[in-house]
Amino acid sequence: MNILQIGSYLDPDLVGGAEISAANYQKHLTASGYKTVSLTWCQTDKGGRTKIVNVGEHKWIAASHRSMSPIDRGSLPQKITFYAQEFLTQVDRHSLQKLMEVESIDLLLIHSFRGLGYDFITALAELNKPTIFILHDLALTCMNKSMSRKGKDCAFTCAQCRITQHIITNALNSIDNLMIIGPSMMILNTVRDELQLKKARFEYLPNANEYNSIVRVRGNAPPPFKMGYFGRLEHDKGVDQLKFIVDAISQLYPVELHIAGDGSLKDLVTSWHGKDGIHFHGFVPSDRMVLLYEKIDCLLLPSMWKENFPGVAVQAIMTGAPVIGFDSGGISEIIEDGKSGFLAARGDFKGLACAVIKLIESPNLLNEMSKAALERSKQYDPKYLSAKMIEILSDFLKNGNSKALHA
Repeated sequence: MNILQIGSYLDPDLVGGAEISAANYQKHLTASGYKTVSLTWCQTDKGGRTKIVNVGEHKWIAASHRSMSPIDRGSLPQKITFYAQEFLTQVDRHSLQKLMEVESIDLLLIHSFRGLGYDFITALAELNKPTIFILHDLALTCMNKSMSRKGKDCAFTCAQCRITQHIITNALNSIDNLMIIGPSMMILNTVRDELQLKKARFEYLPNANEYNSIVRVRGNAPPPFKMGYFGRLEHDKGVDQLKFIVDAISQLYPVELHIAGDGSLKDLVTSWHGKDGIHFHGFVPSDRMVLLYEKIDCLLLPSMWKENFPGVAVQAIMTGAPVIGFDSGGISEIIEDGKSGFLAARGDFKGLACAVIKLIESPNLLNEMSKAALERSKQYDPKYLSAKMIEILSDFLKNGNSKALHA
């Protein structure tokens, strides 16, 4: 069985959670005897059709010109040009067919397609191979990949997203065997509701990601109380409000905040470093993040958009650190409010600060939450989830769009 893994970026370009998840998919599939082939986006100076090119053993690129990379924020003119290119750029069908024949592809496994363009989805659908989409975001339903702007859910579906949904729905409905896998019920139900996919099989499956963890039951550490924020430094992650949380708590108790990540708010976070107990560690490689998770007493997750499956939350509870975040999206599927962490209404940063104060004032509560977090983390055991993934994949290949096993 030969599987084509498709993503804007794939291993070794681990730019975010989607790429880490894709790398784990590849690892588990290979261990189960499947051969995986990769296809990723690559910038080219030449315009015209997107051409599929072989660049190594089982490695292919989709060479296409874009005004910016898929992960750049870009200026407004760059964004307008980028989205126009996403709609208008056509895929060279001959080069795509060559990949399929050379690698004898049996199954398509799609993680992301930003930069590849919407015609790429149509071109893949024309192959009519068994196809699986892994929902790392809402790219199938929203050009912004989140169905939100500036921390608020979109009140209605805009014209651009309606066009996007129309193109994708028509393409996917032409595939005889299609499965959609979502690591959270939030994202799975959103896509199911927004797209009228007549043949699709929907499956719930958390990402089988492997994390290095140093387990420590919290509750007895001397002050200051240590918080952590690890992730993208962006407004939609609530990063600009982290200092407000620190200031609110430090009026009563000594506290530290350890921040690791990169993004457009890097300069702002850098200006906080060394002041009021805030420590900015910059971008930290995944193999060294284990030391930061071990250091903190709790993780802050103040995202202003609906998180899908925040791996940082899973990694935190695997170490025994409770999570303090907003009751939104996939966060509330991972964290049990009052048990493995605290959840506040989205945008209630004062509520997050108050939740941390509760833990500072009650070491016994912190200890109980830490133990509950470790217990909660058992359902995200990568060995269990990888076995479940292979079970779902095998059943899909055997039975196609039959009733889902685990939806």
